[in-house]
Amino acid sequence: MSPRSYAIATVQELAAQETDEVFLELVEINESSLPEPIRVVNNPQAITSQTNVYAAAAFGINLAGESDAEVETVRLRVDNVDRLLVAAVREAVGIPTVNLRIIRADDPDTWLVDMKFNVETANVTMAAIEAVLTYDNAYNRRFPRHKITPYTFPAGPFGG
Repeated sequence: MSPRSYAIATVQELAAQETDEVFLELVEINESSLPEPIRVVNNPQAITSQTNVYAAAAFGINLAGESDAEVETVRLRVDNVDRLLVAAVREAVGIPTVNLRIIRADDPDTWLVDMKFNVETANVTMAAIEAVLTYDNAYNRRFPRHKITPYTFPAGPFGG
């Protein structure tokens, strides 16, 4: 999370040592083989945010610090997993995406923070699911997307 991306007041509230606000983390896991996204909130009770119900779950998120030298990663650990979540991780066909949102408990429909990650790796045990999440990094994409070779473009890339 970068102060450049979010309002300074929000960053100050989240970083304050003491506050009267209760902040909740919402996690939404999307994958092409899932009939609907898996939504959980780090809270003992389920919560509704923008018409979506987030089930109560125990999880932890370790946000990485900002560094120009390496690609930022985030670690997500979901404890006391149920069979549905384990099956979804094991049977994933595509690359799952994770949306992390932070809200105030008294205003669940306003997202203070909304970040999207790709699941890089996931490890499933009987007690927890641990995943390493990364941003969609444009620097790791292949450019140009297609190779221009005499076989694929016999007349050359400029039609000559």
